[in-house]
Amino acid sequence: MDRHELKAMVVRIVLAEANEAELHINEIAENDNLLEIFDSMSIVTLIMETESEVSRVFGKYIPLANEHTFDREKSPFVSMANWLKFIYENVGINNE
Repeated sequence: MDRHELKAMVVRIVLAEANEAELHINEIAENDNLLEIFDSMSIVTLIMETESEVSRVFGKYIPLANEHTFDREKSPFVSMANWLKFIYENVGINNE
């Protein structure tokens, strides 16, 4: 899986969670702050769903939560771009 396919997968997961949370979001921009869009339970769901799909695709468990997950300044969820970069780094895909 290349980074474009991984990005498409992650965007699908984010939009599915937005739909599940009845947020009426049809698209997500790279600068959108996911911590401002989703509540903490939805963030946990995003992590779990993304980990599940990443595990399925890459054939191994890759954790996507850490001590910075809910830190307003250090969280990878401060933007969609940061969330994607965080995932790319953890699965070993170049972000460029």
